Amino acid sequence: MLLSDILANINDWAKEHSTVFVLALDEAQELIRLKGINLLPIIAYAYDNLRNISIVLSGSKIGLMYRFLRMHDPSSPLYGRVRYEVHLKNLSKEKSIEFLTKGQKR
Repeated sequence: MLLSDILANINDWAKEHSTVFVLALDEAQELIRLKGINLLPIIAYAYDNLRNISIVLSGSKIGLMYRFLRMHDPSSPLYGRVRYEVHLKNLSKEKSIEFLTKGQKR
């Protein structure tokens, strides 16, 4: 089964349940290392056709992620697509400890 078929099935399930499936990929800049697999057409297909799937890419090396996505390259499948970016500042050591401590209490 192809990844696009799997995503289409997930989209159908989400639609039947009146929800949105969020596919979150952390450290997405590492996807550039994949050999022989081009995820950009699959991401573009999901963006264009699968309304009940949202894809969230996050990572700590934003330059590599931009290079992987090729959003400004007219030959990229993702060229011209709308995207939303959220830039976060690094947490201080104290804030990191507070974040982890509060998260463990849930």
